[in-house]
Amino acid sequence: MKMEPAHPTYYYRHSLWIEGGEASPWVVASGVESLERITIELLPPGVQVADANDILPYTVRLYFAEPGNAKAGERTFSIGLQGKTVLQEQDIVKDAGGRMRGIIREFRKIKVGRTLELVLTARSGLPVLSGIELRLETP
Repeated sequence: MKMEPAHPTYYYRHSLWIEGGEASPWVVASGVESLERITIELLPPGVQVADANDILPYTVRLYFAEPGNAKAGERTFSIGLQGKTVLQEQDIVKDAGGRMRGIIREFRKIKVGRTLELVLTARSGLPVLSGIELRLETP
């Protein structure tokens, strides 16, 4: 796994501080702030992706909660997967109904070969991310 910047800011909140939402409190209570890009190797080194038949569909679930005191509109960012914008404006506080409330964004049929690339582009404030879940889709 490779992150940009290489040393983002990590935060920890106890799961009891989470006030609801759709995500498990133990997942969204902690996370990383200021992350711009993360690349996750899904195939071990040495395994070759020969052609388009080796590109597989994944469901990508991203977990978020506002860890600070930001109000709606103060922390917004876009989400990109595999070089394509999949969500233009993520506003955690607005979408979750307040701070310290978990939300999940799910993206299906994301085509992945060797690596998954996630890009968070700040619009206002700094992006945050609490968790990533990858599930290989079956035909």
